[in-house]
Amino acid sequence: MATSDILKYCELLSKYSDDIIWVMDKNLKTIYMSQSVEKHSGFTVDEALSLPMDRFYPPESIEVIVGSFEKIKAAKKIRSGSTPQRVELQAYNKDGSIDWIEVQANIIHDEKGEIDCVLGITRKITKRKEAEQNRTDFTRALVHELKSPLTAITASCKLQLEITKDDNIKRLANNIYRGAEQINKRADELLELARGEQRLLMLHIREIDVAQFLKNIADEMSQVFTDRGISFITDLSDSLPAIAIDESRIRQVIQNLLNNALEHTPAGGKVILKAKQVNNDVVFEVKDTGIGISKKRQPEIFDPYILKIAEGEQVKGLGLGLALAKTFVESHGGKIWVESKVNIGSTFSFAIPIHELH
Repeated sequence: MATSDILKYCELLSKYSDDIIWVMDKNLKTIYMSQSVEKHSGFTVDEALSLPMDRFYPPESIEVIVGSFEKIKAAKKIRSGSTPQRVELQAYNKDGSIDWIEVQANIIHDEKGEIDCVLGITRKITKRKEAEQNRTDFTRALVHELKSPLTAITASCKLQLEITKDDNIKRLANNIYRGAEQINKRADELLELARGEQRLLMLHIREIDVAQFLKNIADEMSQVFTDRGISFITDLSDSLPAIAIDESRIRQVIQNLLNNALEHTPAGGKVILKAKQVNNDVVFEVKDTGIGISKKRQPEIFDPYILKIAEGEQVKGLGLGLALAKTFVESHGGKIWVESKVNIGSTFSFAIPIHELH
């Protein structure tokens, strides 16, 4: 599609959209801006077309914009068409105030794979970001309130276990200790989820051997499947590449999926742990012959605080496991999904891009 055709398309689209529609050329110079820019930011169309980028964006936002653009420019084997991008940035209004915005951009390439222009839609998300921040602040405060007394409880239980010789007291102290540890674990999950929502999750990336990584997890968990009368099988490709990941977090994802399969597969059933390379991704799968998930519930299964897995069934906990799995996978640039049929079984899959460490 030629730039002139894109401009005509934008003119038509702007009549039906309240969002800001814009086009930049390959040098990041704005060549089109819809009239809605004045309503949302106070800048006129003429100002939006003539003023420099630093009048609209703080330095941090400009760095994100240019960095994303340069990454696309440096990419190899770009086909003709468009490359979608989505980023959240801060932007100036004419009066000097700052709003959060969501930018959805399509970088348009010509037939030779060269960048022709950038077509984008911008909308304000300040209220949403404020709600996210309020939720994160509340979660952090809640975790702090939970962890403070837990320190004293666990320390007291450890001391009691060391000094008492009464088996009944030891059993009770051990029960209290395990319960406190579970609360501590749930608090950590809440904090991790809050960090993920704010994109503050710190990853410790290193290159691993995928096959050995999965064999270790399988060895650790095989006995519990045997105890439940469930067949546990690993099916690993012969030529799995090494990938760079935060090992502890991806381990947590896989263990969570295996534990879910364990809980929802009856004795005599089967659970399969698989991994294979698909294009530039390593795809991990946990397949079970369990109770399955209805189509109605599948779209919300990775949302936090969803306590029902099957219709009418209550699940212990806050429903954070799959939400955390989604957060951890997406923080690696990957994606996670589920395919399931009620009373037949489920397959949870996630893909991690293959990146080289430099």
